[in-house]
Amino acid sequence: MKGFLTAQQVCDLYHITRVTLWRWAAKGKIRQFKDPKSRFTYYLPIANELLTVKDVCYRLGISRRTLYYYIADGRLVPVPGQTKFTEQEISRFEKEQRESLIEIKPVIDTIGAPGR
Repeated sequence: MKGFLTAQQVCDLYHITRVTLWRWAAKGKIRQFKDPKSRFTYYLPIANELLTVKDVCYRLGISRRTLYYYIADGRLVPVPGQTKFTEQEISRFEKEQRESLIEIKPVIDTIGAPGR
């Protein structure tokens, strides 16, 4: 099934045991799906999940206050009706931030230059 992972793939990806995977599924940290025909269980990778305010602040290295400023300014757009963000939105914001940087040219060292 495209986009879904087996239990073993999730355990290998996140370096966890099956017990930890079951706990994550019980807590809702990772989404779990069961195929009614084969009875196999599949999981969606965490990266496809929505990111919380805390996750976004940690990833971007900013405070909550700065995050809410970005939201009010329209630079970051949460999921409608929630204060959660998609992975695509955060990636777009990071790319925009990188592209807005200005390169600083090196200053020529004049100390010790001939003729001075």
